[in-house]
Amino acid sequence: MKLARARWNAYQEQMAKKTILELLQDLTSESARSLDEVLKVDKKVGRSDLRKAAIKNRKLIVDRLVAGSLAQAELMRRSLGWTYNGDKFFHFIGAPEFIAPPSADSQ
Repeated sequence: MKLARARWNAYQEQMAKKTILELLQDLTSESARSLDEVLKVDKKVGRSDLRKAAIKNRKLIVDRLVAGSLAQAELMRRSLGWTYNGDKFFHFIGAPEFIAPPSADSQ
C-alpha cells in the first residue's frame, strides 16, 4: 500500500493521456515482461515449497500487486469519479441540497 501511494502521482501523470485500453495493455505488457524472471525462479526453487517460492518472488509479487492497484485506482477514478486526497480514495455521490435558513420574516 505504501508503494502504491508513493507511485500514484507519477503513475497518474504517465497515464493521463492514455485510453483505458492503453492503460490495461501497459499493465499486461509489464506483467508479460516479468515472465522470464518468474520461470527462472520457478526452475531454481520449484513448487514443492510455496513459502520458499513466494519469498524468492516477493519483490515481483509486490511490484505486480502495486501495478494492478494503480491501474484499478485509475480506472475507478476515471469511470466512477473517485477522488484521491493523498491517503485514500473517496467517492462522492452527489451533494446534499442546500437548505436555506429561515428568513427573519418567517419567524
